[in-house]
Amino acid sequence: MKYMEMILNVTFFKGMLPAIMFAASIGIAGVPGAGMIMLAMVLTSVGLPVDGIALVAGVDRIFDMGRTTVNITGDAACTLIVSRMEDRKEARTRAVRG
Repeated sequence: MKYMEMILNVTFFKGMLPAIMFAASIGIAGVPGAGMIMLAMVLTSVGLPVDGIALVAGVDRIFDMGRTTVNITGDAACTLIVSRMEDRKEARTRAVRG
């Protein structure tokens, strides 16, 4: 992040990076390629120049693929858990009804 401070001639306070990362991560994992748009919105909202996006544009595609993979894996895991819970619930209901 230091390189971004030097190139853009701004100073980030200590908690700014985690705040930007958290704000930019909400809602982007499910939409491939949305990271740049969200990053532009977050940078604008915290008063930083949007020119900093050019610094991360080259590697964002790799991170985007990772975010999408983690999102899909999490969705699949939750689907399996809910499905098994429903199967157990249905089996108990059938056992009670006889």
